Amino acid sequence: MRQVLGPMLEQVHIDNFGMNLAAAQEMTTPTGGRTYLLIPTWTEMTVQGVGRIRADTQTLAWQDDGQWYLIRIEDAPQQAMLREAYPELAGVDFPLGTTRQLP
Repeated sequence: MRQVLGPMLEQVHIDNFGMNLAAAQEMTTPTGGRTYLLIPTWTEMTVQGVGRIRADTQTLAWQDDGQWYLIRIEDAPQQAMLREAYPELAGVDFPLGTTRQLP
C-alpha cells in the first residue's frame, strides 16, 4: 500500500486538521444494538498542481470488542465497506464528504 500511495502522498501537504467534538452527534444503529458518534472533521491541505483545498467529512467513533475506533467515512465506497463489515449499519445514512478550493 505504501508503494502505491507513497508517490501520491508526496504531492500532498496537510496544513491543518480538526475535529469538532462539541458538535458530535450520538446515534444508535437502526437495530438499537450499538451507539456511535459522528464527529464533524476537516482537513486543509496543499496539493501539488492543484493548490489549497479543504475537505469536510465525518469521523465515525465506534466501539468493537471493547476497543474504540475512529473511521473517516467520506465517500460511498468507504461506507459500503463499513456496512459489509458491520451489517447493523445497513440502515444508517452517513453524510458524504465535501471538498472545496481555498483562496
